[in-house]
Amino acid sequence: MALTIAGRLVGRKNNFDFIRFIAALAVVFSHSFDLSINKYQEPLRQLKGDILSIGSIAVAVFFIISGFLINKSIIKSPDLLTYFYSRVLRIYPALIAITLISVFIVGPLLTSCTIREYFTSPQTIKYLINTTCLKIYTDLPGVFDLNYNTTYNGSLWTLAHELICYIILASVISFRKRKLKIAITLFVTIIAINLISRSNVLILNYFYHHCYYFMLGCLLFTYRNEVPLKRTYFLVAAAVFLLNIIFNTDYTSLILINGISLAYLVIFVGLTPLLNLSYFTRYGDFSYGIYISAFPIQQYLYSRFIDLSCYSNFVISSLLALCIAIVCWHFVEKPFLQLKKAPLSLIKRTRIFIL
Repeated sequence: MALTIAGRLVGRKNNFDFIRFIAALAVVFSHSFDLSINKYQEPLRQLKGDILSIGSIAVAVFFIISGFLINKSIIKSPDLLTYFYSRVLRIYPALIAITLISVFIVGPLLTSCTIREYFTSPQTIKYLINTTCLKIYTDLPGVFDLNYNTTYNGSLWTLAHELICYIILASVISFRKRKLKIAITLFVTIIAINLISRSNVLILNYFYHHCYYFMLGCLLFTYRNEVPLKRTYFLVAAAVFLLNIIFNTDYTSLILINGISLAYLVIFVGLTPLLNLSYFTRYGDFSYGIYISAFPIQQYLYSRFIDLSCYSNFVISSLLALCIAIVCWHFVEKPFLQLKKAPLSLIKRTRIFIL
């Protein structure tokens, strides 16, 4: 009998941290082209244009892993308050730190506006809303406004989608447990956040994609006792994934097939004993820090070195982003994540009707 996903879920021995680290670097690599006049020289864009990029596949990997691990987390959580408490500690501290540094340090140093114009600009005020993660703004006034791409940090917008996916999963679990008060509350919240976050059709389209990848990860964990992990299936999934990218020109089926095949590939690699990378992050998990900090670094390099090649931008910005991620991990992320072990009794006393 083939070994299933459940058979490989032993403690924290997996390769998901390594995969996320590589995915973060893949996003940086893709952005090194997207932010220059050589956008369509990105290897995958040469083949698929705006339909697909290495960065979009990397983001899909993030959502698949997230769906898989967060489903595992919510099942282990004693209640939804503990679940959301853990999610807040994972997303918000680094996001708030990066946002405040961007607004009050980086922005004033790099803006072409006067300090008064900068701090009174609606763009600056809106950018502070990023600390809520309910709606993400990507521009700061006068910052990188002479670049080929004028966006200050174009990586953050997926975080709002991640948050909505957390809420959707909690809503589904609540319905399953017949806790209708919670389910209705969360459902209304989902609709509200969706309306707040929806700025254009393209963003909404990506939102559905990200939810799709997240739910595929959730499904693979849900059916962990039934889904076998076999090398044959891995090779078939890899072949389907590659052939689909090369030959499929239908956008909808491309995304659907890619999602299913990629989800199996990611979970297989994440749990395979052929790779022993479970201790990859023994000194820290730097993927999130790289993801949220690399974009402004890449923009700065392009603003100062016009002739910088995409590959040079990738290497330099990756190293600088890694340095920031290390600092962010040890002084922001890790200290807050340690609060997961703190008692929730004080917070739980504030509950009104949820849970």
